[in-house]
Amino acid sequence: MRTFSQIRDDLNEDVSYHKSMMKHHDKWTDAHDHESNNRDGNKAEDHVSAHISHANAALDHREAIKMHVKHGADSSQYKKARKDANNASRESHDDTKSAGSKFVTAGKP
Repeated sequence: MRTFSQIRDDLNEDVSYHKSMMKHHDKWTDAHDHESNNRDGNKAEDHVSAHISHANAALDHREAIKMHVKHGADSSQYKKARKDANNASRESHDDTKSAGSKFVTAGKP
């Protein structure tokens, strides 16, 4: 049987991962927002799309934290939230690739 300390360590590890991913996506959200407001044409639209994707990914990671804390790491609610967050992260990174690797008006985060 697992001890309370082991359970707490697992909780902290999972929560810190999702917090780290939230910060990562928040930085990219800001960079794409800045870029979309200072570009023209298709590139601006691509950055808007990437901005939205990163914002959604950050929200999904926040939801995963809530489900982990409320229901535990083995719950179906957390597993679904974790899967959704990871899928949103993949989508946001794909949108960043579509927007292009060069940031003209803002430095890469």
